[in-house]
Amino acid sequence: MTALNKFIVAIDSYYLYAMRSTRRHFETIEGDPYASPFLYRFLEYYKDDIARYQPEFSLEPGKGWLAELILRGLNPVSLVIYRPAEGRAGSDEVEIGLDYATPGYRDLKSAEYYFGRAAERQVTFVAKASVPAHRRYLERIGFAPAGADASGTYRLTVDGSAR
Repeated sequence: MTALNKFIVAIDSYYLYAMRSTRRHFETIEGDPYASPFLYRFLEYYKDDIARYQPEFSLEPGKGWLAELILRGLNPVSLVIYRPAEGRAGSDEVEIGLDYATPGYRDLKSAEYYFGRAAERQVTFVAKASVPAHRRYLERIGFAPAGADASGTYRLTVDGSAR
């Protein structure tokens, strides 16, 4: 029995090491969230979970929104819907309408990938959070409250020179 337990421990140790040392391949697919049947289906499928974390998000088409579906090993794991900040086309400020990770991939790795990529240039992201869990998420990835008025607005500036 002891030999079997040692064998199981060895196998488990090997797989834990392999999981930790394997670098996950990330990539993004960009598109119009309301024109792409796949992105719209993704939103429909996860709408109840999205509503738990970002109830202010609407599935109704809005003007100027773009989407980046983040793939991890070709699995769709996260969706970011964004647009240039209202009335500031051409600026480096981006309004995030939705930053959603699927339940099995909430380890912040897709957020690190997404916001890390943006660090190639200076960008300020603006996000709203009305739910405590979403506020905690934003703070964990580096967002800070945008003011003392507790409006639920958070900002994150990424700068390529700082990385």
